[in-house]
Amino acid sequence: MKQVIFILLIVTSFGGFAQRPTATSEQVDAFFKTTTYVIKRDDLMNGYNSFMEQAFQTSWKCTKFEFITYAEFQEKQKDPNASFVLLTETSFPNDKVVTGYNFISVVLGGDYESINNMPEICSFPLISSNAEDEEVMAMLPAIMKFLTQHIATIQSNSKLLKDKKYKFYTKQKKAIATKKLYLVQENQAVSFQKENAIKALYKGDFKFVSYDDIASAITEQNKNVVFHIRVASETATVGARCYTIIMGVDGTLYYFNYHIITDEKTSNGITAKQWKALNKFVK
Repeated sequence: MKQVIFILLIVTSFGGFAQRPTATSEQVDAFFKTTTYVIKRDDLMNGYNSFMEQAFQTSWKCTKFEFITYAEFQEKQKDPNASFVLLTETSFPNDKVVTGYNFISVVLGGDYESINNMPEICSFPLISSNAEDEEVMAMLPAIMKFLTQHIATIQSNSKLLKDKKYKFYTKQKKAIATKKLYLVQENQAVSFQKENAIKALYKGDFKFVSYDDIASAITEQNKNVVFHIRVASETATVGARCYTIIMGVDGTLYYFNYHIITDEKTSNGITAKQWKALNKFVK
């Protein structure tokens, strides 16, 4: 991953421009002995806190954990026996169009100059910084279940520490032939917001649904469902990134990639090339 800007999202955004260091294998081992503090957002209208609490109660198995405020984080951040889960704003200065994306990051505490110097175990995109649709937070329980599994896998395969695009999981091409792919229609590129357009390229089973349908499938652990996560700028800016993620309700990651939006109608969502590639997962 190129140089990244990390900014903690609380009431106001702030931070530095340094690249966050990737944790070492030794630091990952030490992580499992820490207490993990989940930093709550201060904006009470946001669904992040409640969905994150649900996610940790049902999915987090790595460490002991507590939920804390940002003020409490400031008191604990230099504790080497602490780790933190927080929402960060991330951008990529080498992209043609620099856009902010909110990532869930897992970092280690210690005597570091700033939050940007704290070793990162992993991070995962959740929503673009300019997005107003907070219903995507309903996917947090599955995402955190994946990160729990991923961190455990890292301990036995340290090469995954630098796998920022999660190629390890996509290359496995785990079958979704028996599963229905849930798609939020407005998160598809304009050219693929009709069933016939998708069926012309993709041979698997799919359905246009609401975020509530995805939330229910996750809560009920409907193993017959996988769902699409799109992380992209609300303005569909040509030159910005669009993340395409396919995940199971149990946190299984089937597909993860990003591309640069070249056309608002065809690539602000799953592209034709990606639809064709996903056929390999339904054979």
